Amino acid sequence: MSATPVDSPAHPFLTPKEVSNLLQVSVYTVRRWIKEGELPAYKVGRLWRIDKVDLDEWLSQQRLTDVS
Repeated sequence: MSATPVDSPAHPFLTPKEVSNLLQVSVYTVRRWIKEGELPAYKVGRLWRIDKVDLDEWLSQQRLTDVS
């Protein structure tokens, strides 16, 4: 039987700073998106965490499909 190590989650969580580095935006912008409910995130104590899968889904919804 194979067990998943605790330090290797199936869905990795990112900090707002890591998301800001990935998207090349300010960490304050990421926090604003979270506060406004635009970017799904989890509050763990005083810290915010963003699920990588949720981030990928959110990014795919941000694509422009029609630039008329």
